[in-house]
Amino acid sequence: MNEIIDVIENYIKKQFKISNVTDTQTQTKILDRIKKQYINKDIDFKSKIKFKRIISLGKKRSVAYFVDKFCLEYYLIKYFVHDIKDMQNKGLANMKVPTQKILNYLDKSIKNDNFTIIRFDFKNYYNNLSSEYIYEKFIKHFKLTSEERYFLEEYVKQVPYCFAGLGTSNYFAEIMDSYIEEQLEIAFNKIGNAVCFHYGDDFNIFIDKKLNKDFSLNLIQFKLHDIFHDKNIASNVFNKEKIHTSGDKFTLLTNDDLPITFNFLGYEYLIFKKDDKIDFTYGTVDYTINKYKQNLKNVLSEYKNNVEAQRIIVIMQTHKISYPNPSLFNDDKNISPRFNEQIKCLKFKPNKLNEKTVYFLKNVIFDTYKELNLNLPYFLKDKNINCKYNLYNNLIKGNFLFFDKHKGIDKSKLIKMLKPFKLAKDLNNLSYNELAINLTQKTKINY
Repeated sequence: MNEIIDVIENYIKKQFKISNVTDTQTQTKILDRIKKQYINKDIDFKSKIKFKRIISLGKKRSVAYFVDKFCLEYYLIKYFVHDIKDMQNKGLANMKVPTQKILNYLDKSIKNDNFTIIRFDFKNYYNNLSSEYIYEKFIKHFKLTSEERYFLEEYVKQVPYCFAGLGTSNYFAEIMDSYIEEQLEIAFNKIGNAVCFHYGDDFNIFIDKKLNKDFSLNLIQFKLHDIFHDKNIASNVFNKEKIHTSGDKFTLLTNDDLPITFNFLGYEYLIFKKDDKIDFTYGTVDYTINKYKQNLKNVLSEYKNNVEAQRIIVIMQTHKISYPNPSLFNDDKNISPRFNEQIKCLKFKPNKLNEKTVYFLKNVIFDTYKELNLNLPYFLKDKNINCKYNLYNNLIKGNFLFFDKHKGIDKSKLIKMLKPFKLAKDLNNLSYNELAINLTQKTKINY
């Protein structure tokens, strides 16, 4: 196993490139300072972390950040979340998991005449979640080297809460979130067939029993108190967690409320009754559809007189983009288009897609050309949804473009795909990763 400092040194060298620190003497000075700090175990997270107020989704929130990207504390946090195997196994919140869970439950269990849907979230979640408590309850029992244990224990002493903005906060919170989900699911399964799923601090509980708000709220709060205040955990930093209990922050819906509509993770769901049977449909929200269409319009307009460039744009915009590891690309850039994340779960239950989503997936390319008053190019003359330029076909079949120089699209193919964009550089002199980044930028899949 590599020493922590060896891993950190590689992180620092990447940061030199990102920060354009090219002077060899300066690089050596920074490396020597951080190595000395590491050997002496001279760490002070508290003085290195600053806070700023930002507006996110219309709300003001406090976010932690590092002013200095060349301090040991910054790289220790990167090490915690990327190189401790048990932390990696816990992973970060993945929208695919709760979406699959809800779709499976709706498909199999929502047919019951009695059901309840409970939805809630927390107040100022991260800043009220004790990092020391999570360490003592969970992380302490991970497989850790003595050095990893030392630095983690120093971290939770100096950074008492899971402040938003820190990479560790996301991992610590997901460890707790998964435990909350598990415990609530156990509690409600004692009453009926229940499933609990979460993303971040947004929680949903589905159960095939008709419950009222007071009972449900009391049960949730009782379980949360046990979860956040375990008397067996020796922590000097207490959790201050509270859930929203009123308005649209805590909602309870039953079969009496049919038809029921709600949004979760960019998908909209409709549960309805037809011919005395309960059924559901789902699809992507209008925001995602409109964002995709506008982005496609912008990039096609830019190349309206370049048919071959349009062809590559349509190929890139209608396929899932896959890659082995984002760190393979320049400056750790992640080339996965956001739209991939917003539609990839539509393939789980294609027979349950709503009409609006099906129409969008099958026709968005053709409709965009029409709205731009552009003639359909030769490669779109075949309007069969099974053609390789159709978003619906590629999504349902799982067609994707794999950017990997060993197993995926080869370099010569990348060069050929980039040629219509007429870059002011010799494509043959670019590395595989540089070619991939240029292609994704020109086709604007990273909107």
